[in-house]
Amino acid sequence: MNNHKFAKIFLLLVVSLLFLTGCKKDDTSTQNGDGNNDQVTLIWWNMFDSEENVKPLIDAFTSQNPNVVIQYRQQGITGGVTSYRNLLDNALTDAESINDPDIFTLENTWVGKYQEYISPAPSNIIGSDYYNDFYPIVKEDFGKVNSLGVPLYVDALAVIYNKDKLIEGGYTIPDNDWSEFKNQAKSLTQRDTNNKIVSAGFAAASAENVQFNFDILSLLILQNGADLNSPSVLSTFATNSDVEGAFNFYEEFSASTGSWNDEQKLDVAAFLEGKLAMFIAPSWRLNDILIYNEKYNLGLDIGIASVPQLSGTDNISWGTYWGQTVSKESPNTDVAWEFVKFIAEADQLRALDQKVKENGRMVGVFYPRLSMSSEISDDPYLRVYTQAMPFAKSWDMKDGYIIESEFNNYFKDRGSDLNQIQSAINSTIN
Repeated sequence: MNNHKFAKIFLLLVVSLLFLTGCKKDDTSTQNGDGNNDQVTLIWWNMFDSEENVKPLIDAFTSQNPNVVIQYRQQGITGGVTSYRNLLDNALTDAESINDPDIFTLENTWVGKYQEYISPAPSNIIGSDYYNDFYPIVKEDFGKVNSLGVPLYVDALAVIYNKDKLIEGGYTIPDNDWSEFKNQAKSLTQRDTNNKIVSAGFAAASAENVQFNFDILSLLILQNGADLNSPSVLSTFATNSDVEGAFNFYEEFSASTGSWNDEQKLDVAAFLEGKLAMFIAPSWRLNDILIYNEKYNLGLDIGIASVPQLSGTDNISWGTYWGQTVSKESPNTDVAWEFVKFIAEADQLRALDQKVKENGRMVGVFYPRLSMSSEISDDPYLRVYTQAMPFAKSWDMKDGYIIESEFNNYFKDRGSDLNQIQSAINSTIN
């Protein structure tokens, strides 16, 4: 073979190798919407996690996808949920989308309101069987038809109680039957000579000082047999016997002979002061209580028990959590969904759990994946919540923020009827 022919063959091999290298897709990188690896910037709005807590998740993703930059913004720090809602509404309806989120977080009862602003996940990123590894409520809320969101954690309700107060009253644990639980609550309530409550048995039936008033009542309505996903039930909400029965039962807790009233402090404050025996809350509120108890040496012996059920019915609990979703206005929706899917993987959830505990949380991440439930099933704080989650339900209220407000207005305006809630349901859902 002469040198000229050898040179031509060598050149052909080099060109072929360069062509193949150029065509080969990098398996560890994420392409933008145009199908190339130009730099992509994603703005992520979240509420409850500091940037320090989610940094391991962001770093893990960007290390595999160096062309992606995640700008994290924790919103609603000062104004809470109302502030976050206002910011989100302004961002999603503003024509100028320069600093608007590509990814934002939604409460599980808000999906209907914001669905028009969501870009559903492509099936090649989140397939039809993706939600099979999540608790059933997640698929109901975020994946029933399209894939609209993925939670990093879930939550349910449990009874948080003062063990010493129950022992003083002759009990060991809160009863798991609502009727007996009500008797316990009344028995544990202490009054002075003027019949004024000085130590309450159970916080309920008040919008003034029961933080999860709406959640508890919604749970009771579902437990009492009202199918709030049924159009016929919703259209007759104000006169439905199951709904009315739940309201009547719940309001007995704040009656003159009940265990609570509007004069008490906020339930969590009363509990920390040793003036409340039992209240119902999700695990994140339990975390706050445990931290305060330890930090200020309050000496409370705290127990966690399952929420009561109605006798002779299937177990039903209440699910309350937030999911991450992608804005339809994002120029990089595929990359955004790749990121959302990535941070909800088991390894990333474990990394999040480790980080939040390093930063002071006593209650870790309540994993949303069924395959991870065994990892927290024996957790002293999450065990009861984990047992409740397979039975957790909600209802498709389109905009839970509005519906909750009307439920609370009912309790603020004592003596009102259910028609105002009916009007809110008609305008929001129907």
